[in-house]
Amino acid sequence: MLNRFYDKDSIVKMYEELEYIESKEGVYLSKKKNFIKMIGNILFLSAMILFIFVFVMVQNAKTEGKTASIMGYSLNYVLTGSMEPTYPEGTILLSKDVKDKSKLVIGDVVVFYGVENRITTHRIVEVISHQGEIAYRTKGDSEFNSIDNEILTQDKIISIVKIKLW
Repeated sequence: MLNRFYDKDSIVKMYEELEYIESKEGVYLSKKKNFIKMIGNILFLSAMILFIFVFVMVQNAKTEGKTASIMGYSLNYVLTGSMEPTYPEGTILLSKDVKDKSKLVIGDVVVFYGVENRITTHRIVEVISHQGEIAYRTKGDSEFNSIDNEILTQDKIISIVKIKLW
């Protein structure tokens, strides 16, 4: 049926044109695949560099007895059940550095250096004046906790809890 409308040379020429188009699409697809692969490699490498950077920062902060902070945010781990049921033991919290520590209010959950400079996470239950400065009384959320004996001064506050991550 094709022989009625096209001669042999026309059919060969059409076939060659189709092969050329297919090869061009193949080149285009392989370039697209290479580009996507390259972007994937860049993202993976960036994630690995970021992971290593964060790991080194956390290790340095641990050796200095501090918390690691990136752009004012840090991750904190709840070590005890003192904040249950709000934050059970093992909860990971995202907290942010506090610029004006005198502006904290009752109900804020703060991360601070507690007894023996242990990093502690408790809720502010009272705002008081201590030696002419604003200070705080804190307490864990657990019903078995009482108000902490130590007065929380502004110099011991590390950050304020923003969100529970895990």
